Amino acid sequence: MPATGQLGYAAEEPTLRSHRCRHVAQAIMAIGNLSSRWQMAVNTLAALASAGILLALPDLHSIMAPSPAPTPITPSSPSPYYLWVSLDTKKPDSFQVVLESKFWSNRRADVKRYSGANASVRAEIRLQRVAHQTSFNEEDGTVWIERRRRF
Repeated sequence: MPATGQLGYAAEEPTLRSHRCRHVAQAIMAIGNLSSRWQMAVNTLAALASAGILLALPDLHSIMAPSPAPTPITPSSPSPYYLWVSLDTKKPDSFQVVLESKFWSNRRADVKRYSGANASVRAEIRLQRVAHQTSFNEEDGTVWIERRRRF
């Protein structure tokens, strides 16, 4: 028998490793030494892509199930320098109004809900003449109602 005995081949390392784990899956990864920096980077990228998709959900919903097209209604503007386009819609933030004219500057306005004496859902476009007019008819123009893109 040798003078100094060997404790055994199955003996553990003298230092004890501790791992902070929040759940069982993380504990198994730590015990099996299965962590990988490459996999962590890919998981982080996947989490960022998922967050981007979650931020785009309202727009995806408006593409898949758009709100019904609005119909123009009264009131009109009390001022000759403003064009009011009043709409009958429950979702005013989904639409924009565009004025295309050779007499007036092309304008784009968001549809908003207004309160007060002239309460309505409307877009207000301030009319300004084009510096170099190609038309002399101030009533020349086209008003477009289009869906608003947010994303």
